[in-house]
Amino acid sequence: MRSITAFLLFIQCMSFTELAQAFGSGRTGTFKVKKDSSDEVNLREACRRVASGMYLDAWDQMYQSKKLLASTEAKKKAIDLSLSAESKLLTAMRSKVAKSNYDLALAQQIDSKSGLIQTLQTQAADMATLGAKSKVDVDAATKYEATRRAEVIPVFDIKKEKKQERPLNLDYKAACPKYRYLCPLPRDHAIRLRDITDKNPNLEPCARYAEQSIQNRK
Repeated sequence: MRSITAFLLFIQCMSFTELAQAFGSGRTGTFKVKKDSSDEVNLREACRRVASGMYLDAWDQMYQSKKLLASTEAKKKAIDLSLSAESKLLTAMRSKVAKSNYDLALAQQIDSKSGLIQTLQTQAADMATLGAKSKVDVDAATKYEATRRAEVIPVFDIKKEKKQERPLNLDYKAACPKYRYLCPLPRDHAIRLRDITDKNPNLEPCARYAEQSIQNRK
């Protein structure tokens, strides 16, 4: 009787986790712990994060390419204005030479101005080349962002904060009650999520979450 009482006191002093380790090992009994809902919650959140990262990376590429194009076009415009102004000055200098005797100082000014114009012409050509490449990059990045956006919007909402151009993150269209043990996606959302993962192998948590949701919706 004393041994039974001592054993019961020992059990009462053990935590739930300790009981699970003591009796859920398969060697000393059949006691098993119910799976913690944190696994499902973490999988859902892990999927949301990697999907957000994928989409925001595409958005950032688009934004940076547009920013580079705008900067290149602004520099090209400034160079063109300078080139036009300096070319007019050079024309005026040469006109003076034609109307007067040889002027060493003026000749030196003409040589210096001609060199400056050649430099500006080279810079303008470089900016034109960079601008053409930037336009190609913008087109590619814009299409890439559109593809990623089309993939995620059936399952996620794109969240933004007021007065901020860059999206904040993605959030599921299908809400999950805070204390719900299992939170599978609606079946049609899960299928679309699985389709995304087929095209993007880096979304492994989403692949698992999609399959889990499909299984739980059968």
